Amino acid sequence: MSDEAARETVAKRACRAGEIIHNEPYPVDAPLVVAALKAMDRYGAEFDHQV
Repeated sequence: MSDEAARETVAKRACRAGEIIHNEPYPVDAPLVVAALKAMDRYGAEFDHQV
């Protein structure tokens, strides 16, 4: 499974009905979660290079 496929799987599962992600004060859907995961990957990679 590619990284992109894994992110999409995680995002879809996180956004299922009844999940706590829907307690956010704004609508959250799978594409938003995928974008957030990608952003955190970039942040983590940049942070790792600084250490």
